[in-house]
Amino acid sequence: MTAGSFTALGAVEKANVGFFIGDGKYITISIEGPLEIVCCVGNISLKGDAPFIHAHISLADNRGRTYGGHLMPGCTVGATCEVTLHAYDAINLVRKLDSKTGLYLLDT
Repeated sequence: MTAGSFTALGAVEKANVGFFIGDGKYITISIEGPLEIVCCVGNISLKGDAPFIHAHISLADNRGRTYGGHLMPGCTVGATCEVTLHAYDAINLVRKLDSKTGLYLLDT
């Protein structure tokens, strides 16, 4: 698969959420749960020869406060996480380094 998209819902015990601050850098905050995944959406592309996942997530705690941002490594699934994946076999999504932002952006 060279391209895809997905959605996810469920719960996490811990989440790491990132915020882009420029020059290809993110700050990451860790949020302790339990937390409900309100929405998680993303795409799958190629960065070099490897699959690359870009996802954003919105989470809610037991008081209804919400948190959101870029889904970062280190999240721990709670009771469940249900992912719906759509594969696009006829499309090639490729990322290339953008010198202005320092990010690997989709090359359209």
